[in-house]
Amino acid sequence: ETILFDGSRLARHINVELDRTSECLVLESLVFGRHAMGERLQTCHFTDSWRIHRDGRLVHAEALSLTDDIGQLLAATAAAGHAQMAATLVYVGPRLDQIQADISAVLPSLASRAAISCWQGRFVLRLMATETMAGKADLSRILGSLRGQQVPRVWQS
Repeated sequence: ETILFDGSRLARHINVELDRTSECLVLESLVFGRHAMGERLQTCHFTDSWRIHRDGRLVHAEALSLTDDIGQLLAATAAAGHAQMAATLVYVGPRLDQIQADISAVLPSLASRAAISCWQGRFVLRLMATETMAGKADLSRILGSLRGQQVPRVWQS
């Protein structure tokens, strides 16, 4: 979880190297502002770059750039729709069908808006939550479905 506070500046790069027998599950959530303090995120500079390679070949890449006055972007229905939190989960590995089935079974019970895609050897979930705590609870439910049991209590806060 990364909390972006008003006026923050962060550039992040996530690089994963896998061999053909490995699997990888990456989950990262972004919280837009320190809500417990009453903060509403209006301006920040955040860039995020993810690269996952398998056997030296790029199999997944994405980039996100939130810069300057993002308050309007977060409020726009076509963008974040007043979301307080967003999350991305990416899985690369041999259990694609099982991952897709486990998460698909949980989607109808989530309070957050979520969508999944599965193609070319990878699974991607995107989640947007209008309330941070509801989003965290949904992520715990998703991870619990993948583990076949609840996530540890420390992961639930």
